Amino acid sequence: MFDCKNPACLEALRSAPGILGSLCDECREHLERVQAYLGRMGVPYRVDESLARGLDYYTKTVFEVHHAGLGAQSALCGGGRYDQLVEEIGGDPTPACGVSGGVERLLATVEGEGALPASQPGTAVAVVWMGAEAALVGASIAAALRESAAVEMDCQERSLKAQLRDAARLGARFAVIVGEDEVARGVAVVKDMATGEQQEFPAGAVAGEVGRRLATS
Repeated sequence: MFDCKNPACLEALRSAPGILGSLCDECREHLERVQAYLGRMGVPYRVDESLARGLDYYTKTVFEVHHAGLGAQSALCGGGRYDQLVEEIGGDPTPACGVSGGVERLLATVEGEGALPASQPGTAVAVVWMGAEAALVGASIAAALRESAAVEMDCQERSLKAQLRDAARLGARFAVIVGEDEVARGVAVVKDMATGEQQEFPAGAVAGEVGRRLATS
C-alpha cells in the first residue's frame, strides 16, 4: 500500500492511521535509539511513516538517504535491518543491516562535493565503548573524526578487551575509549596503539586532539 502510486491509494493513505501508533515496545525503543544516534552524529533526518522498501524481509527501521542537489530523483541509497533473513534461509540467527545504491550516482555526488579522497587509507582510529550512553558519546566522536580520518566503531556491545583486540587487528593508530565512568566525567581516553600510552581529554576535544596527532605522526 505504501508503495502504491495510484491516486486512490494515496487518498486512502491520507486518512489512514499512522504506523507509529502501532509499534511494539521493542520497535519503538529501537526507533528512538536510531534517532538518538543520528542526533548525536549531527545527521539531519525526518521520520517518514509511508516509507517502503520493495522486499518484505525487512525488520524494524528502513531508511533512504537523499541529496538535495540531485533534484526530484534525490535518493542516493536505501536499505534497512533484516534480522531474521539469515535464519529464515537456513543459517544461524544473525542480526543484519544492508544498503543498496547506484554507484555512479554516489560517486558523482561525492565528486561534486569535492569529497572524493585521493587514496583509501586504512583504519586510523577505533572508537571503543562500554554502556548505552557511552555508545552515543562514541558515535558523536566518531562522526567528528570521520571528517579527516578513517574510523571504525563496534556495534555489537562487546567487551572492551574484544574491541581493543579488533582495533589492533585493524592496525588502528589510536583507540578512543569511552565507558560509563568517562561519560560521567565528560572525558574520553585516547590510547596510542603503538606505545600503549593513554591520556584523558574532554570528550568534545578528542577529535581535534586525535586529528592533530594523526597529522604530525
